[in-house]
Amino acid sequence: MRGLVPTLVLLVAAAFAMAQDEDVARAAVVPQTQSENPLAATARDVLAQAEHAFQAGDYERAAELYQSLLEQAPRDPRLLYNLGTAHARAGETGLAVWRYMQALQLDPRDPELRANLRILAPNLKDDLAIAPVPPLNWAYWKLTGNEWTKLAALFTVVALLLGAAAFLRPRMTRGRYALRLVGWGAAVAALLLWAPALLHYQREELSSEAVVVARETWARTGPSENEIETFGPLDHRIVQVIDLTHEGWVKIGLGGGRVGYVQRDAIRFI
Repeated sequence: MRGLVPTLVLLVAAAFAMAQDEDVARAAVVPQTQSENPLAATARDVLAQAEHAFQAGDYERAAELYQSLLEQAPRDPRLLYNLGTAHARAGETGLAVWRYMQALQLDPRDPELRANLRILAPNLKDDLAIAPVPPLNWAYWKLTGNEWTKLAALFTVVALLLGAAAFLRPRMTRGRYALRLVGWGAAVAALLLWAPALLHYQREELSSEAVVVARETWARTGPSENEIETFGPLDHRIVQVIDLTHEGWVKIGLGGGRVGYVQRDAIRFI
């Protein structure tokens, strides 16, 4: 029993490291291999051109180059961050928030990314809140959905193994009691960890969120320019996409039960 707690700690650390490694592995812009290849060399050249354009103040050109790289590595948080920063410097705040939000899903602990979002989108804290309890929101955004899932799965397996070990002991001994106690603790931890994992899945896979990228965008009562403007401006706000059936228009929702219509090209899906 003495070695049980250290073993569990090592298992948790290993699972967390695996989750991070998987996200980082998917995020490599250019594979860091010993052998050079034409594709890698081309990507490095484009990246160097993008950085040079950014340093020279040609932010629109830098954004174009980062965008071309993004087609090769769409899940690279560093590339998304650089693209968002280029958009921000070019005055395209909505596009910057959109790219930053995509990067946030892949790297939620990046302090520079969070700082830039707080500056560009002061209302972001309310738009991203999953519950009216600040500690829960803080915990939710500390890990990616993949990391929450790995931890929850690990504690589930630990709880099942400990439960089986306790059941197979022939009689109630001190060791069996300890196994049951730790097993119940692991089961409770697993339940708590599955909650944010499922919330991430629901938010990222089942629901449709978008960033309003067009300037001076107001929601209207119906899918037409002739309808009355109801609330706004919605510049770089995060909205829920409710209905896509109206040609050229989308029905969106914002906090407080507000619902309206905006033009389709005014938003970008996260």
